[in-house]
Amino acid sequence: MKDMKNTIEHTYKTNKEIDYPLLFVSIAMVGIIAIGVGFFPDTTNHYASLVFDWVTSMLGSSIQVLVLLGFFFTLFIAFSKYGNIKLGNQEPEFKILPWIFMFMVAGIGSSTLYWAIVEWIYYYQDPGLGLKPLSKEALEHSVSFSYFHWGIGAWSTYALASIIMAYHFHVRKQKGLSLSSIVLAVFKFKSKSYQNIIGRIVDLVFLTASVGALVLSLVFTVLSLGAGFQVLTGLSNNFATQAIITIVSATIFCLSSYIGVDKGIQMLSSIVGYGVAIFVIIVLFIGPTEFILNNIANSLGITMSDYFRMSLSTEPYGDGVFTKSWTVFFWLWWFS
Repeated sequence: MKDMKNTIEHTYKTNKEIDYPLLFVSIAMVGIIAIGVGFFPDTTNHYASLVFDWVTSMLGSSIQVLVLLGFFFTLFIAFSKYGNIKLGNQEPEFKILPWIFMFMVAGIGSSTLYWAIVEWIYYYQDPGLGLKPLSKEALEHSVSFSYFHWGIGAWSTYALASIIMAYHFHVRKQKGLSLSSIVLAVFKFKSKSYQNIIGRIVDLVFLTASVGALVLSLVFTVLSLGAGFQVLTGLSNNFATQAIITIVSATIFCLSSYIGVDKGIQMLSSIVGYGVAIFVIIVLFIGPTEFILNNIANSLGITMSDYFRMSLSTEPYGDGVFTKSWTVFFWLWWFS
C-alpha cells in the first residue's frame, strides 16, 4: 500500500518552477509578431506567405507521408499488445462521452464554426486530385475532402502525441509534461548546457506555434460570429463588434479554466456537445433527409476508396496549389 502511494505521488508530481528566460523570450516573440501584424500588415503578410510557400514546397510531401505513417502507427499500437498498457494509476475521472465532448470541443470546436459550413464550396470551386472545377466529380469529392482533412488521419496526430506524453509521464515516470522533457528523455544529451539550450528551443517553437494556431482559430471564430450577428441583428461587423466577441470568448475560456475541469471545461463541453447533437438531429429530420443520408454515405465511400490518393497526392505535374494550401496547411495546423 505504501509503495502504491509513493508511486502515485511520484507519477503525479509536477514541476512548479517557472522558467523565466523561456517565459520572457516567448512573450517577446509573440509581441514582435503582434507588432508586425498590427503596424506592418502588408509586409508581415508578404514574409509569412514566403515562409509558408517554402515550408509547403520543401517539406509538404514529407509531412503528408509522416501523417499517413502516424495513422498506421497509431492503429498498430491500438491493436497490438502495446494497446493493453495502462497509462495512469487511477480510474478515469470522467465517463467516455464527457471525454469525447471535451477533446472534440477543445480540438475543433471553434474552427468548425466556419469550415463546416463553407469548406465544401472551396473544394467544389477549386478541387484537388486534378478534378475539373464545378463538375459533378468535384461536387461529390467536396464533402469527402472535408471528412479527410478533419478525419482519422488528423486525429491520429493528436492520439500519437497524447500516447507519447502519457507513456513518458505515467509509464517511464519522467518528470514534466513539456515537449522538451520528452525530446530530452529520448535523445539523452549528456551535456547539461545542451539540455538547457535544446530544451528551451523546443519549448519556444512549441509555444510560438501554439499561439499561432490559437490565434488562427480565434480569428475564424470572431469573423464567423461577427458575420452571424450582422445577419441576425443588423449590427455592423466592425472592429468594436469583433473586439467584444473576442473579450467575451476569452472571458468564458478563462472562467471555465479557473473553475476547473469538472465544473468548468467539462460542463461547458457537455453543453456544446449535446447542443450540436440536437442541432444535427433537427437538421436531419427537417431535411432533405434522404439526400443528407445518401450524401454522407457516398462521401464516406469516396473518402475510404481514395484515402491513399488524398493522403499522398502532390500534383507533381501541376502547380500543387491545392495540396499545399489545403492538405499540408491542415496537417501543420493539427500539428500546432
